[in-house]
Amino acid sequence: MKKICVLLNGPIQNDHRVIKVIKTLSTQNILHLFYLNGAATDQELFNSNVHLFSFNPKTSISTKIIRHSFFWLEYRFLIKKVLEQSMPYNFIWCNDLPTLYPGEKIAKKLGAELIYDSHEIYIETLNQFFPSQYKGFKTIVYKSSLWIMRNFGAIKERKLIRKAQNVITVNESLAQYFEKKYDITKIHVVMNFPTATILKPKEFIDFRKIYSFKKTSKILIYQGVLNMGRGIDLLINSMKETSEEIKLIILGDGIIKAQIQELTKALVLEDRVKFIAKVPLGDLLNYTSGADFGINLLEDINLSKKLASPNKLFEYIHAGIPVICSNTIENKKVLKNYKIGIDVENNIVDISSKINTFVLRNISSYKLECKRAAEEYTWERQEKNILNLVS
Repeated sequence: MKKICVLLNGPIQNDHRVIKVIKTLSTQNILHLFYLNGAATDQELFNSNVHLFSFNPKTSISTKIIRHSFFWLEYRFLIKKVLEQSMPYNFIWCNDLPTLYPGEKIAKKLGAELIYDSHEIYIETLNQFFPSQYKGFKTIVYKSSLWIMRNFGAIKERKLIRKAQNVITVNESLAQYFEKKYDITKIHVVMNFPTATILKPKEFIDFRKIYSFKKTSKILIYQGVLNMGRGIDLLINSMKETSEEIKLIILGDGIIKAQIQELTKALVLEDRVKFIAKVPLGDLLNYTSGADFGINLLEDINLSKKLASPNKLFEYIHAGIPVICSNTIENKKVLKNYKIGIDVENNIVDISSKINTFVLRNISSYKLECKRAAEEYTWERQEKNILNLVS
């Protein structure tokens, strides 16, 4: 068995991609996960080949400064933590740019192979970490910080990515971006599809019963993190222009949850828009399948979002529900291959009018297409690409 060290700059519970990667790798290898803010139940996610090392680093003025400037140094403490294990790792697996610096140092020290799994264009996501609106002196501070992070971050990524023996990303659009930007080749694409599942209608959540919706109501669901760039406020504003029979479930938590709840209240939509806190991964499919349609309105607030393949699109497909999604590059590829839903422009007029029209269609053919697509878009079809990298 090979020995693999995995670095993650966050908790593991809701990082579905990393969970799946670890489960795949641990079928044939010993794996140590070094990550942040662990929970007592984390080990239940994995088999006995996986060993967890969780840390709760303290936040100080210096760490805040590093986080908003030379961010790749924020997790350098992992170097010491990993080396303390005195484990002869064969591979160092880094998830996203913040872990690549410590990963490269560890790999060099141990003579291990370095694998870089870039889930997004990290330097392009940095604007999401700052307020969308600011004034006065904060304008100078935030713009200067963002400029430093993006420009110096790109320089550092260019240097570090070339030291990786293998680079992975989540779709062809991002692979082409990295190849062009850093003049590298042979980037591996491992898409973040759900694992194959068998739907059990008896276990689906009955939203009509829970919220006393009419049987004729059409139920939309948004599931995922509640933060900027996901079109959630746009969706709620659009709901004001849709039929009273159309209901919306928003499932998840995040930094803008209070904000969008206030928006829902201001628009007097409390009887039509319902909020549910995030649920365990094992229960998620039953909630999703209890709706009639899935909503995915990714906004191109940065290049990473523009080129993304939203996980929830494939989760909706596996739940067997038609999708209403923004017309991004990767979404349109799926819609071209399978008639699983419709795309919309990210504005209230187009979203509301197409929702009003689409929910009245006979969706049996769309549900059949979801079933066909779910057979192709599975994690099981991606696993061999993962295992080949550590063989």
